[in-house]
Amino acid sequence: MVRAIGALCAVLLAAGVAFAVGAATSRPAPTLAGLLSTQSQALMRGDENTFLGAIDPADTSGVMLYRNIFENLHSLDVVSFNQFAPGDQGGLTHPTHFALTMSYCLRVAACQQHEITLSITVAPRHGRVHIVSAAAPPPGTHRLQPYPWEVAPLRVLAGKRVLVIAADDEADLLPAILPIAERAARVADTYAIGGKPPTYVVYLADRADANTWFGGILAGRSGEAVPVASDDIEAMLVVPSGTTPAQISDRMKFVLQHEFAHIATLTGAVHYTEDTLVEGIAEFVGYKGVAGWRPAFEISEVGTFVSGGKWSGDCYLTGEVGSPDGYVSDAAYGIGYLTIKHLIGTYGEPKTLRFFGLVEREGQSVDKAARAVLHAPWKTVNAGCAASVRAAAASAGAGS
Repeated sequence: MVRAIGALCAVLLAAGVAFAVGAATSRPAPTLAGLLSTQSQALMRGDENTFLGAIDPADTSGVMLYRNIFENLHSLDVVSFNQFAPGDQGGLTHPTHFALTMSYCLRVAACQQHEITLSITVAPRHGRVHIVSAAAPPPGTHRLQPYPWEVAPLRVLAGKRVLVIAADDEADLLPAILPIAERAARVADTYAIGGKPPTYVVYLADRADANTWFGGILAGRSGEAVPVASDDIEAMLVVPSGTTPAQISDRMKFVLQHEFAHIATLTGAVHYTEDTLVEGIAEFVGYKGVAGWRPAFEISEVGTFVSGGKWSGDCYLTGEVGSPDGYVSDAAYGIGYLTIKHLIGTYGEPKTLRFFGLVEREGQSVDKAARAVLHAPWKTVNAGCAASVRAAAASAGAGS
């Protein structure tokens, strides 16, 4: 019998008939890694159909999420994009949940890779992997997510130094905001430490956006500088509902310059903290050339703070700046503004910026930095600063 089978095989092979002997082999189970690689390459070459092709159409929110990511990243000039998830190399035989990380660079090829995380469920279908559900983390659960470009279709208007970005409701303001933002960038550039930022990025947000974008970091505020990474700080500006181009106020101009000052002085820094130097220089830059918005309110708060015996007499404050008590934080911002004004008036801008850089960018104590740059111990520098603050506070009190 064995000889007969062997003879039959020889005849079939001679006739050109191919066949397998032994157990049948099955195709290897598909992997998420393969899909992620295909998607990443599709995004970089601008192939939206392939990028979205693996998303189950039944998951309409997932399709919208991925469409926002694709279209917004291209509008923001994506230059690199990769995806990975723990366990993505394993063959998939049933629906499986993954924590997916997207890493990317915008505008510049050499960046500290930025990352976002999505929650996805994938399933094998007909020998391929499909994403059957996908969601960005809700605000407050994963660092700064969701980023604006994850959760809303955005319009982007580019200037020489600035990108201004908005969702549909604020998009009509972009042409009016752009020249104001360009001017703010020019002002902030003069205070840049460590080189001018390659681009200033500002998002226009309504109050609902402010409660969601970047993890809701802007809730209750009028503006914020958001440290996406040490080499990328982006700004958000809250626009009151119904604002028209003609209603763009001096306060909005001030907020833009304030936030751009943070970008100019802190991009690339890793040692800074929330203190009166950081907020003081932003306030000082914010007021530059904004004729209709002056520091009278803050200095009035300083007067109340000082006369009420709440001030320690130190111009370098930390906890007070972020105090949940608005009266205390307003006074601390005012003290910061008066501190920077005093330092620049006494020692000049170059030395003040160098002193700031040693403290906030290199992590030196205020005393060590003062001795190195201002050639005096902080105790002496602070005495002069405190006298200046008290004089401004007394003047504010006399004028009330």
